[in-house]
Amino acid sequence: MAHPGALFALVGAVAVLSIGVRLIADAYNETGRRILRGLRKVLGGDLQAFIIDYGRGCGIGFNFASCTIAAAWDVGAWCRLYRIDELAGVELLVDGQVAGWAFADRQAWTADEALPAEKHVVLRHMFDDPRHPQFMLELWSAERETDDAIPDVATAIEKGNSWLDGMAALMSTVRRDRFVFDKAA
Repeated sequence: MAHPGALFALVGAVAVLSIGVRLIADAYNETGRRILRGLRKVLGGDLQAFIIDYGRGCGIGFNFASCTIAAAWDVGAWCRLYRIDELAGVELLVDGQVAGWAFADRQAWTADEALPAEKHVVLRHMFDDPRHPQFMLELWSAERETDDAIPDVATAIEKGNSWLDGMAALMSTVRRDRFVFDKAA
């Protein structure tokens, strides 16, 4: 007959091992990581800037070396690739109203961070693509306010404003053909 202490130790070790494997699998399959894996795959591994909509499982990322943008949805399972010069503009929408924008031919206008939002704060990326002219990212939603991955309204508007500033600088640089990369020695 087997020693009962050894049997209990074996059962305990198997339980701890299975819990560890489950925790690793959950971390690997976390929504944000799956979206980032999809973006990296489409962009060839390099991802210099990105923003994620955790609530709807989509995101957008940039590879400055190849001058490409990837839009991912369905938690990174589907992605569309664009050239950076195909980005026509980005708008920050608060409850369906344009609160800020960034276009290559105009100065960026950012939203007032004290702006009251009741339903949604959304970033709309507009592309020179007749089949898929826009890509929406929800930064905040009243329906998902209890989700810890979704920031509060003020943080969402601040994050949107920061993204608008970055997009304005990127688009004006690309449109003026000033996009220069450092070369490795």
